Amino acid sequence: MNKVFGYIKKGKRAVVAGVVAASAVVANAAPIDPAPVVSSIGSNEPAVIAIGGAIIAILAVVLGFKLIKRMM
Repeated sequence: MNKVFGYIKKGKRAVVAGVVAASAVVANAAPIDPAPVVSSIGSNEPAVIAIGGAIIAILAVVLGFKLIKRMM
């Protein structure tokens, strides 16, 4: 392991050590149950789609006005 760190520049050693420590922690972590997150997203999906559609409509109107102004 020391040979590997010998080839890495000093500035990168801390980053590599942090990544190694983080991966060791994640490897030992308990699995996460995604069911609550998925059900929460599923119940809010229509609202998210409606908001996204409204934003796209506003952008289309603004870009349409800009295009008309350029043509005049």
